[in-house]
Amino acid sequence: MLLSLALFWEAYVTIAAAAIALLLALSRVRACRSFARRALAGIVGSVPGVLLAQLLSVPLLAVLYAVLWLASRLMGPLEGSAQIAWNLAVIATFLAIPLILSLLGFLLGWRSGVRLAAGATLREALAASPALAVCARRVSPLRTWLENANRGAS
Repeated sequence: MLLSLALFWEAYVTIAAAAIALLLALSRVRACRSFARRALAGIVGSVPGVLLAQLLSVPLLAVLYAVLWLASRLMGPLEGSAQIAWNLAVIATFLAIPLILSLLGFLLGWRSGVRLAAGATLREALAASPALAVCARRVSPLRTWLENANRGAS
């Protein structure tokens, strides 16, 4: 489980670094500057989203592992093609859950990053997403005050 998460992060960081390098080059071209800015903000915003999704998948996978372990003890030993099918289903499930949650975290983080780049406060960017609205309520008033002070100073 942890190996699959580590391999995912290695691939994610490599692809993100290549995309950031390409977008930085595109930002030098006046016609592409707006697109590059939004895409860079999306990539930067997606990192916390994916990390949060990965962290949420670990307890889910632990509970799933316990349920599958109990089910395997209750079913008794499997033989032949039933054992192969069971093992493939377990492997596919343990790979699919972090992947699906990571894609969801990527999309939510991307949208929040783009909103932040457009000038929204952190609270507004998080509150715009129903899934992240809980996080928006937990943003401290001091941080919101600092963001508003920085916005006024610009």
